[in-house]
Amino acid sequence: MFYLSITLLILILVLAIYSFVFWGTHLEMSKNHRKECESYGYAGHKKFKEQFDKVDWMIPNGWSGDFIYDLNFPSHKSSIGADLYVFNKSQMVINNPISFFIVNRYIKKRIKQIRGVNKPVKVKW
Repeated sequence: MFYLSITLLILILVLAIYSFVFWGTHLEMSKNHRKECESYGYAGHKKFKEQFDKVDWMIPNGWSGDFIYDLNFPSHKSSIGADLYVFNKSQMVINNPISFFIVNRYIKKRIKQIRGVNKPVKVKW
């Protein structure tokens, strides 16, 4: 029982440190990117999902990463990539590490869905 509790404690500490490092990186990158946006604000994962679902997204041709644009080419007002979230030229900063984790999972899921539309159909021979 003792080893189980120590293992759980270590796991929780590792996850906490891991999430704070990535969320801290997001905060720092957002701070450096603010001059390129008209405005910025803090929000959680629910507001992010609401804003994300309002935009028609596209993935640049040949791009395999997690960077996506809105369809308003060439004046892309919304973009997501490198932990920077811009909606209608306003930057969204995620306000806590738990929401940041949920947002990143949601982005990965939605990018797979967007790519699924353009993916060739696999045929079993």
